[in-house]
Amino acid sequence: YVHENGAAILANVTLTNNKASKWGGGAINNKGVATLESCVIRDNSAGNEGGGIYNGSKELTLRNCTISENSAPGGGGICCFGAVTMENTKISGNHAGDVGGGIDAHGTLNVTGGEFSGNSGGDAGGIYISGGAIMLTNVSIHDNWGSGGGALNNKTGTATLTGCTIQANSSANEGGALFVGSGSSGT
Repeated sequence: YVHENGAAILANVTLTNNKASKWGGGAINNKGVATLESCVIRDNSAGNEGGGIYNGSKELTLRNCTISENSAPGGGGICCFGAVTMENTKISGNHAGDVGGGIDAHGTLNVTGGEFSGNSGGDAGGIYISGGAIMLTNVSIHDNWGSGGGALNNKTGTATLTGCTIQANSSANEGGALFVGSGSSGT
């Protein structure tokens, strides 16, 4: 837990098999400023949001990390309301019972490099956007599954994708790759 007035830096750390029964952040509940470098967040779960990491209204930075095999109703890998910056990070094999197998984004998400792969969720296997803004640059999004938007479900946010590869995603209903809702925009 990182307090709203706190800051944490983790490097070369593995957080695995942790559980937050009631709220979010099976491994990390960040309400302050957290930076993770070359870390592994694996096999964690939460009873509400953010099976691996819950990011409140402040800042989370991930560099060269792996977020895998985590689960929660919302945001199997990560649930974010604040600002998240990711560089060369792999989000894979996470599951959300409701929305966002990889990430449930309500804030700002800026991703450069890395991949979203093998994630699954009710709405959006890879990334679910609700009222947030995401910028993806040179990201691979593949082999994700969701009932609405296999790779990405942009319900009411803004999405900008540049130089990304989106392939082999699937949906039980609409948008094997992308689902764009009526209150959203994207380029």
